[in-house]
Parts: sequence; C-alpha cells; structure tokens
Amino acid sequence: MQLLRLEIKGFKSFGDKVTIRFDEGITGVVGPNGCGKSNIIDAMRWVLGEHRTRHLRSDKMSNIIFNGTAKRKAADAAEVSLYFDNHRQLLPPEYKEVCITRRYTRLGSSEYFLNGTPCRRKDITNLLMNTGATSNSYAIIELKMVDDILTDREDARKVMFEEAAGVAQFKQRKKETLAKLEATLSDLERVEDLMHEIEKNMKGLERQAKQAEKYFSTKEAYEKFSIALAKRQVKSNSDDFVDLNNQINEILQQKKTLTQEQEDLEKSIEDQKNTATEQEKIIAEKKRYLSSQIEKINHIQNEKVRNEDRTQFLSRNRQQIEEQLLEDETGTKQAGSSLESLQQNLESQEKQFLETQAVLENFKKSHSEEKVRTENLRSAMQAAQEKFKTLQNDILILQKEIELKENQQSGSKQENDQIALDFSGQADELQTTLKKVQEIENDLKTRTNEISELEKIETERTQKINSLTTQIESLKEQIGTKQRKESSLKAEQNLTKSLVENMEGFSNALKFLNKDESWSEEAVLLADIFTAQEEYNDALFSILEPYLNFYVVQTEEEARKAISLLTENEKGKANFFVLEKLENGIPNLPPIDNAVAALAVIQFDESYKKLAYSLFHNVYFSENDNSNDVEGFTIALKNGQFVARAGGNWTGGKGKENSNQNSQLGRKQRLEELDKEIIHLENEISVLENQRQDFLSQIENLNEQSKFEELRNLKNETNHVSQQKISLQAKAEQMQENVRRSEERKQAAQERLSILAEQIEKLKPKVSQKKEEVIEAERAYYDLNDKYSNQNERFQEIAEELQEKNMSFIQFESKLENLKQEIKFKQTSLLTGKERITQSQQQLQEIAEEVNQLKEKVTLQIEEITSLEEIKADLQGDLSEIESQFYKLREEITRVEKIIKELQRQRENCDTRTMSFQNKLNETKLKLTATRERLSAEFEIELTDELLEAKTEEDELPDETLIDEIEAAKRRLQRIGTINATAKEAYDEIKGRHDFITEQRGDLFDAQKLLEDTIAELDDAAKTAFLDAFNQIRENFIRVFRSLFSEEDNCDLTLTNPEDPLSSKIEIIAQPKGKRPLTIKQLSGGEKTLTAVALLFALYLLRPAPFCIFDEVDAPLDDANIDKFNRIIKKFSEEVQFIIVTHNKRTMVSTDVVYGVTMPEIGVSKVLPVNLKGILVE
Repeated sequence: MQLLRLEIKGFKSFGDKVTIRFDEGITGVVGPNGCGKSNIIDAMRWVLGEHRTRHLRSDKMSNIIFNGTAKRKAADAAEVSLYFDNHRQLLPPEYKEVCITRRYTRLGSSEYFLNGTPCRRKDITNLLMNTGATSNSYAIIELKMVDDILTDREDARKVMFEEAAGVAQFKQRKKETLAKLEATLSDLERVEDLMHEIEKNMKGLERQAKQAEKYFSTKEAYEKFSIALAKRQVKSNSDDFVDLNNQINEILQQKKTLTQEQEDLEKSIEDQKNTATEQEKIIAEKKRYLSSQIEKINHIQNEKVRNEDRTQFLSRNRQQIEEQLLEDETGTKQAGSSLESLQQNLESQEKQFLETQAVLENFKKSHSEEKVRTENLRSAMQAAQEKFKTLQNDILILQKEIELKENQQSGSKQENDQIALDFSGQADELQTTLKKVQEIENDLKTRTNEISELEKIETERTQKINSLTTQIESLKEQIGTKQRKESSLKAEQNLTKSLVENMEGFSNALKFLNKDESWSEEAVLLADIFTAQEEYNDALFSILEPYLNFYVVQTEEEARKAISLLTENEKGKANFFVLEKLENGIPNLPPIDNAVAALAVIQFDESYKKLAYSLFHNVYFSENDNSNDVEGFTIALKNGQFVARAGGNWTGGKGKENSNQNSQLGRKQRLEELDKEIIHLENEISVLENQRQDFLSQIENLNEQSKFEELRNLKNETNHVSQQKISLQAKAEQMQENVRRSEERKQAAQERLSILAEQIEKLKPKVSQKKEEVIEAERAYYDLNDKYSNQNERFQEIAEELQEKNMSFIQFESKLENLKQEIKFKQTSLLTGKERITQSQQQLQEIAEEVNQLKEKVTLQIEEITSLEEIKADLQGDLSEIESQFYKLREEITRVEKIIKELQRQRENCDTRTMSFQNKLNETKLKLTATRERLSAEFEIELTDELLEAKTEEDELPDETLIDEIEAAKRRLQRIGTINATAKEAYDEIKGRHDFITEQRGDLFDAQKLLEDTIAELDDAAKTAFLDAFNQIRENFIRVFRSLFSEEDNCDLTLTNPEDPLSSKIEIIAQPKGKRPLTIKQLSGGEKTLTAVALLFALYLLRPAPFCIFDEVDAPLDDANIDKFNRIIKKFSEEVQFIIVTHNKRTMVSTDVVYGVTMPEIGVSKVLPVNLKGILVE
C-alpha cells in the first residue's frame, strides 16, 4: 500500500487546486513560517476521517474552507483526495488503486467518496483499520505529539500501542457487545417488572371472574320476578285505560248539547248586531260632518284674525315711511348748496397746480446737467485708482516671490543642518540597536529556561489531578454500586409495603376484617407472628402454609364477632386461633440426629407461647429426610421441599410459591429490616460522597495553582520578544540605508541654495522700478479725487432742493385729488336721496290700497261665521237622537251575550274534565309504555300478548312477595357492586401473555449469558494481543534506542499494572550513557525527541504503516542528533514512505524529493516540486 498523490482544493490556505505526488523514499516539505506547510498535514489527517477540530488547529469545522483574500472571494467548499496503490494488498484485493475523497461545504454538509462512490465515514475507518493509515494513528506525528508521548498526555502511549497491537477491533466489538448487554439487562428488568404486574393482575382478574358469575345468577332471579310483577301491572293499567275512555265519551256528548244552544243564541243576535253597526256608521258620519263644520268655522276665524293683524302692521309701516320721506327731502336741499361751493374751490386749486408743475420741470433739467458732470469726474478718478492698485499688486507679487525664494533658501539651510544632525546621530542609534538585539537574545535564553521549569511544574500538577481523578472514578463506582443496591432495597421495600398494605395472597375475608375498624384491634395474622433465621425460612413456611390465612385472637368473643361481620356482609369464611382456648403445655422434644427442634430456631412474642407450643410441639427442621427413623414427630426439610407430619400426612415438591420473595411470612419484620439496611446504605453513600467531594476540592485547589496561564503568557511574551529581535534587526538594516540617503539629500540641498540666491538678485531691481511708477499714479489719483468731491457736493445740494420741490408738488396733487373725490361723493349722495323720496311716496300709495281690501274681507268673514254656527246647532240635535236609539239596542245585545258566555263556560268545564281524564289516560298509557320500555332496556324483552298470557311460577306469588324478592335481589346486586363483565376473557388473555413473557424472560437470560461470555472472550483476546505486541515493541525499542545512542545505554518499557495490561499505564525508561535521570522529563530536548523517535520506529517494526509523516519533529535536534535522526529515517525508508515537514537544511539534503510551499499572494499557498538536479515537471 503506497501513497501516490494528494489533491487539495479550497482547504485552508489552498485556494487553487494543488497536486502533490509521492514517490518511494523520503519526501520533504519546506517553506517559511506561515506559508501553509502544516496545512498539507492537516489535509491528509482530515481526508482520513479526522472530525476533532482541535487536531485540525481550528475552532470550528467551517474554518477549514478557504476564506478568501483582498483580491479573491471565499471558496464554497473544501475538498481533499488521497490516492493509494494497493500492490501490497493491505486493503481488500478487489482494490488496485484507492481514492479517498472528503468534501465539506459552508452549509455544513460533509461527504465521503471511495473511488468516486458516496460512502460513510465509518466505511473509510473500517477500510483503513489495522493498516496504520488512520487519522489518529502513529503514522502522523507532530512536534507537540512527541511531548504528548513523553508526558503520556491523554494516554497517548496506550492509544499508539493499542493501534499497533490491533486492539481497536476488539475494543469496538466489546463496546458494541456492552451496548447490547446493557439493552438486554434493561429489557430483562422491564420484563421482571411486567411479570410482577401481570401476576398481581392475574389474581385480581380471577377474583373478578368469580364475582361476575355470582352477579349474573342473581340478576337472572331479579329478571324473573321483575317480569312477573310487570305483567301484573300491565293488566291493571289496561283495565284503567278502558274505564277512562268511557268517561271521556260521556263528557263529549254533554259538550255537544251546549254547543248547539250557544249557536242558536248567536244567530238570534246577529240581526241586532247588524242594525247596531249601521247606526254606528251613521253616528260616525254625522260626527265627521259636524267636525268638518267646526273645523271650517275655526279656519275662517283664524283668517279673520290674520287680516286684522295685517291691517294694524300696515298702519305702523305707513307712519315710518312718512317720517323717512320728510328726512330725505331736508337732506337733499342741503347737499345741493354744498356741491356748488366745492366746484368753485376746485377751479382755483387747478390753476395753482399748473404753476407748481412748471417750476418743478425747470429744477429737474438743472439736476440732470449736474449729474452728467459728476459721473464724468467719477469715471476719471476710478481709472486712476485702478492703475494705482495694479501697480501696487505687481509690487506685492514681486515681493512675495522674493520672500518665497528666501523662505525656500532658509528651509534648505535648515534641511541641510538637519541632515547633518541626523547623519551624526544615526551611527549612535545603530550601535544602540545592535546592543538591544544582544540583550533580547540573552532575555530569550532566560525565558526559555523559565518555560521549561513551568512546564515541569504543570506536568507534576497534571499527574496529581489524574491520580485524584482515578480515585474519584473509583469512588463513583462504589457510590453507584451502593446506590443501585439502595434502589434494589427500596424497590423491595415498596413491594413488601404494598404486600403488607394490600394483604396480597390473603383471602378476601381476611382483607375485609383487616379494613373493618369496628372489629378487634388486638387480632393479628399468624403470618406476622413467627419468623426464623434465613436458612430455616423455607422449612417454617412449609409447616405454617395450611395456617397462613388464620387470624390469631385473644378471646372467643372476638372470633364470633368477626364471623358475624363476615356473614352479614357475605365476605366469605375465615379461620381463627383463639388463644384462651389453647392449653398451656410443655413440649417434649427429644434430640434427633441431623435435626433441630423448630421451637429452638423460630422467634415469636412471649404472649403467643401457647400458640407456638400448639403448632411446633413436635416439629423438627432437618438437613435430610429422617421420616422413616422418627415416629410421632413432624419433620420438615430446611429447603421446604418435603414435610412428613405425624400420622402419615406427607407433603412434598418444589414451586415458585415457596420462594421467600412471595412468602406471606414475616413481611412486617422484613420491612423493618429493609428500613435499617437502607439507612445504613445511605450513611455509607454519604461517607463516600464526602470523600469524593474532598478529592474534588483537592482538584479544584490544584486547578487554582495552575501555571498554565502563566506559562501561556510567558510563551506569548517570549514570542513577542522574538518578534522584537526580528524588528530591531530589520531596523538596523534600515538605518544603514538611511545614512546613504542622508548624504544624497545633503548634496541636493546645496544645489538648491545656489539657484535660489541667483533668482533673488534678479528680482530686486524690478521691485524698485515698480515703486516709482506707483508714486506717480498715486498723485494723479488724489487730484482727481478732490475735483470729484467738490462737484459731488454741488450735485447733492441740487438733488436735495429738487426732492423738496417734488414733495410739495406731490402733496398739492394729492389735495386736489381729494377735493375731486369729495365733489363726486356729494353728487352721488344727492341722486340717492331723490330716488328714496320717489320710492317712499310709491309705498304709501300701495299701503292705502291694501288696507281698504283687508277691511272688506273681514266684513265678509263675519257674515260666513254666523251662517256656519246655525248649521252646527242643527247637526248636534240630530246626533243626540240617533245615539239614544243606538245605546238601547246595544244593551239588548249585551244581555244575550252574557247568556252565550255562560254556555261557553259550561263547555269549557266539559273541556277541563275531558283534559283531566285524558291526562289520566295518558298517564296510564305512559305507565304501560314505561313498563314495556323498562323491561326492554333492562332485560331486552318485548312484552308481547303471548308473554302476558303465558303462566309461570312467579305469577302465582302475591304482589308483596314479588316486590320483596325484587328488592332482595337488588340489594344482593348492590353488595356485589360493579363487576368486570369481561373478566373471564381478560383472565384468559393475561394468562396467555404471562406464559409468553415467561418464555421471553428465559430467552433474555440466555442472551445475557452469551453476551457476558463474548465480552470475556474479547477481553482475553485483546489482553493476549496487547501483551504479545508490547513484548515485541519493548524489544524493538531497546534495539532502536541503542542504535540512536550507544549499546551501553539503558532503556526499557514497563507496565505499571501487569495484571491488567489493558488499563495499565506504560512507563518509558531512558538513561543515556553517563546519565541517571529519575524521569524521562529530566532528559534534554534532543534526547527526548530521539527517545520518542525510537518508540515510533519500534512500533513500525511491529506493524509498519504504509507511510509516515513527521511535522517539524526534528526542530529540537542539534546537528549531531539530526544526523542520527536522518540515518534511521533513511534506513526505514526502504520499507516505508516518509513525508517530512522541516526547516533543517541537513534534513532537506537527506530527502529524495522536496516540495517548497510558498505564499506569493497573501493568504494563498502554492507548491513547487524541487530536487537537487532542478525543477521536476508535474
């Protein structure tokens, strides 16, 4: 089985697909730190089935997927394939080449493929089992695993030895067998519980079946008597039904006669009712006509009142209009005179307006001329000012340029000085930096020593914790054993308590007496009086078995009272021992060979001595059958299987009923013993638990003393200091580069200073020339400015005078406009007054005409009201006469209706009587129906005519006897109570189930024994395989160790517990020549590594793995040890493929092929195959 190639895509830093080919011999993997070398080893471990993320140097499985870079997106999945050549046929022969592929996606799905076919992880592990090519085998070794082997962390040595010995398959089979055994024991426990429940239910169902049989016989008698009584009741109710029908017919005939009389009277008053109706219509018509006349009179009177009110309103309105007319005529005369005065004033004001307007126009013309002169002077002044400012700006630009050059000159001088200063200080700083590098190297050596010391302390603490943990596990097992025993005792206690409370196994009569509080409190069961030592329990039970259902009472009165209770309640029979009736005798118990008198070994209370003497005066318990040798005595075997009673009465055999668990003897005493045992166990558990807590406290204290955090911090600080060293070395190199650059900067600064000085000298004459031009421009500007100021003052005076004239003109114009508006208002007011006078005169004329019309209407309405009042009086007289005739006719009709009502009452009385008899008839019918339905519902019997005519013995009995018999049967049924009608069927079913489960229990016992035998065989096979492997590995280790060191060196492998090698620790003894270390921890780093390598190759000699991977295992070795390491690898490479991840140049030289791992793009690893001759082509 040879490793061919490894394909990686999307795994950790391998964003692109990478293929690594492996030839026979040694393959090296090299590259700088952080480039992804160890990711190759992680990929191989992962594809072989590793699922523990800490062994993959990751927090969670999704972190193994390529996470992308600044330029690349993250991968969706990680996929690794590993190819093997099966020419050695370590795998099944049908596989010539094997490809194992594993794929994991970001969604969390993990897939395995075997030669492209989907499979399970279990299929992969089973395929590679015992080949040495699994994910956790000794074929893949990292540097930290060397330390794990030497410190035996997490039983690392044992795991490797078991892998080499092939014990894994035995452990897996044992684990599966233990799981089956646990399931079998669980099933067996459930079956036992089920059996107990079924046996308890069987007894109850048997009792229920007997109760049901008694119930059905009683109900049959109850049915016969009930049917006989029902037949008699049906016949009696049928006779009553016929009598009631005759009475109802007589009442119906009487009602018919009354109905005829009532109909005749109703016909006689029908004509009178019609006449009354006609008169009533006439009266209603006349009342309606009278009402219309009255309404008409009221309407005319209302119209008359409204006309009179309108006349008064018009009179008041005419007076108001006349007053308004007088006022309007006066106002119109005044407005005409005021309008003439205003028009004369308007003509005078218009002349003055025209004169003011002419003066204003002259001022505006002068203002415009002065404005033009002022604007011309202002333009000339602004031009002179602009020229002056331009020249000033030119001077400023030249001055700033000179200032800028001077600043640049000054800056260059300062830069030149700073360069010189920096240059002088850089040499000192370089020396200081190199000195710091040396100090850091010394600090690193000190810290490394401290780390070694802390690791030693931490290892010792871990060993103490492991020792305490082992003791805690032992205590937990003891506690678990005792807790299981406690649970068993509590289960027995609950069962026994239930048996005592429910009196399981005793007759119903005894149970009834036990629950009846009115009976004796001193009576006890015989089963609760006598007990014996464990070895005599079966014999005691066989003697007392006929008397177990006996009560023991003090007096005859107590026994008779109990018998009366049982008789009254029909609860069965019970047996009694009456102590006062027993005689005080002295037993004669001669010694008998191989037998002991029962009275000598049983226990009982002194108050029951007479009973004990009566039962056991001639009883012996024997180891064997002495019945033929002893006459006149009862001999019982100790196992209870044979009893020979005096008088030739023998009993023998074996059955489950004799087992102590089901025995009715000594239940209460056993309950007290169980209470004491449980309390004792609880105390023992408490003591063990206290010890366990004490050990846990010690572990907690040791955890508090942990140096792990200090060790981790020290390692982190050491790494930090190491980084500082690298940083300072890089800084020194940078300083040398800075010195060279400072020299170049100094020369460039000198050149810039010369150029700037020359440029400044050229700019200074230009500035002087511009200053002279500025003086001339400034003089011209100020002259024009004075002229402009004088002209502007004159212009402002004219403008102010123009503004005053303009304001006066505007005010005069406004006054003239107001006068025009007032004249217009007066004219409008005069026209409005004349129009109102005309309207008022017209309204007065209309009011006078309307008043005359209203007076004429009122006169006509008074005449019409007088005529209507006369008609109203005539109508009221006619209506009174007609109403008198109508009331007489109504009285006659009322008299006849009273007679009709009396006849109606008599008819209703007939109906009431008919209803009463009808109800009785219905009640009789209901009784008949109820009797029939009761028989149908209760007995499912239809009461037919044939059944009514049929004669039975019960029909001859009187009613009282039938009722008494029925009530007695009811009472018996009530005493029996609710029954289980299907008890017989349920009993047969549960008995069949009991037989089936009994058979199953036997099968489970057989399976338990078979599994226990299998576990023992597996343990023996694993132990043998492990010891054989251990002895061969030990011999190989000694040979390889001495080949790495010298023949005089002492080394060995030992088991701390040879009696139990599978759980024993493996100790490594390594004492190189000239050294006598007490433990392997006292060896140097290189010696420890070579010792671990010797152990690994000892394993390879026993069970060679197809390949071996070393991940920087050679890091702690010096040159001499590196050569030893490389020699032994070279030797074993003839049989085994080696893949070595290393930084050591000597190891690189010893390899056949080297793969260089680089990271040209940050975060993405690439692989380059190289050998001593050059680049290999993929």
